[in-house]
Amino acid sequence: MIRIFFILWTLLFLSGCDSSSERDERMDINHEEELKSYCVGRHIVDVPVSFSHSSIATGIFKNSGAGGQDSSFNVVATENMSVERFDNEMRRRQAELAGSERDVDVLRVAERLNDKSMLFRVQNIDDAYTSEISVLRDDVMITARLDSFDNEYSKADDALKYFLSRFAKRDDKKPLGEGFCLGSVKIIGDFQTEYGDYSFRDDLGNHLGIMIDTFSPAEDAGLLSRVQGPNSLLTIFSVDHTVLRARELTVAGMRAQEWLAWANLSDQDDIRTHKFELQTIRPQPGKFKPEISLTLTSGLPDNDGTRVKNSMSDKKIVSLWDRIVASIRPANL
Repeated sequence: MIRIFFILWTLLFLSGCDSSSERDERMDINHEEELKSYCVGRHIVDVPVSFSHSSIATGIFKNSGAGGQDSSFNVVATENMSVERFDNEMRRRQAELAGSERDVDVLRVAERLNDKSMLFRVQNIDDAYTSEISVLRDDVMITARLDSFDNEYSKADDALKYFLSRFAKRDDKKPLGEGFCLGSVKIIGDFQTEYGDYSFRDDLGNHLGIMIDTFSPAEDAGLLSRVQGPNSLLTIFSVDHTVLRARELTVAGMRAQEWLAWANLSDQDDIRTHKFELQTIRPQPGKFKPEISLTLTSGLPDNDGTRVKNSMSDKKIVSLWDRIVASIRPANL
């Protein structure tokens, strides 16, 4: 994720920005504004109420005891899904999968399991298949995919059905208890891989990204080494930037590193794009000691490409960041 964001930075820097396409809007975020709690993985984070969470969260899971050659479950949870919209989405997805004109990725099965569940099976090549099941839980559509080989697609279908049976809608008024949050649903199970990706954004070009990776081993190079070392994209592309803070700290009982910086990505000196990163470091990963990667980026363009002029002071955005980081805690406390 960190490298992806730096690539975005570099592309913006190289392409420049047409001042005529920018709206002269002041970012008037009060760093003391109210925060709202969200469950991410097995942790809680407080996010400013001005930020809306994405209706889509993605995850990757792999059962404990699975072999290295066994496939992982790839999951997408989409909120605000009515029955009518679910039906429309199933028709759209069937047409999409059936549209292949090649000898690979051929739709072999499109079967309604019930009025709120549908199975698709695609033959990728020879004896390799991808099974995909979508289910509607209240107003959340959960789609899970699983690859299979040696014509064992029936086993994959059954594994998907059982896997999806372990999802339930979360009740924010009750303690999380056991389970891994993915948007407004949670999954209970014993896994050797747990990964969740979450996104928040306000109307003023600020984006907060959170990634939870429970069991992956810690990388040899920490965050600070990657962003400040000779192999970082900032160094390679000579991106002019100012570091506000780079340090180690403790987050949710774990050692962590953070890097806070800004750069001018246009010809106008008063337009700044802030880029803040945080990553936990833990020698022994576990359910409540995951890798947590946090990213806060300001000055991003709207969907139509229009950039919002960023007048948020360094002090305000650092204070906002600090409140978010300080709020991260295990969900079972």
